[in-house]
Amino acid sequence: MKVTLKSAYLPYESRDGARYLAESLWPEGVETYRLSPYLWVQELAPSYELKEMAIWKHWSPEKFREEYRKELHMTQRSPWFDLVVTQAREKGVTLLHHSHKKDSDIRPSDTSVYYLKKFIDEELGHGGQWPQPQRSAAQTVNLSRDSSEEAEQWTNEGGK
Repeated sequence: MKVTLKSAYLPYESRDGARYLAESLWPEGVETYRLSPYLWVQELAPSYELKEMAIWKHWSPEKFREEYRKELHMTQRSPWFDLVVTQAREKGVTLLHHSHKKDSDIRPSDTSVYYLKKFIDEELGHGGQWPQPQRSAAQTVNLSRDSSEEAEQWTNEGGK
């Protein structure tokens, strides 16, 4: 089937299939009842720590994508990812996001749901073309479970 992106600010349509709000923060100004039916699955969104490290370390889009994919395979996140892939295969899935942009205009810098859609498409065998990333001269490091020391050091140095 298919995976579509849709702004949480747009109303429900019968062709949406299973709807998942895959954001760590609730979309500003959206009433809960306006999203129905939906399931808010924060485990599908990149962690706050991952986003902060990406900003702090000036990661390239490829690096962020790679680390986000690793997060989705973590124990507490992978069952949710597998569920969404299964539902996408069976009846289609709509991933809700907090951006006001039209679905065709969504870019990775607008919402991480863009990456999630690509991951699901890859699992379904649809592939999906990744945009050509902008090259960055910034040095990158591997993010692992031991990165909490780096994050703590960053916080102690005045980051937040």
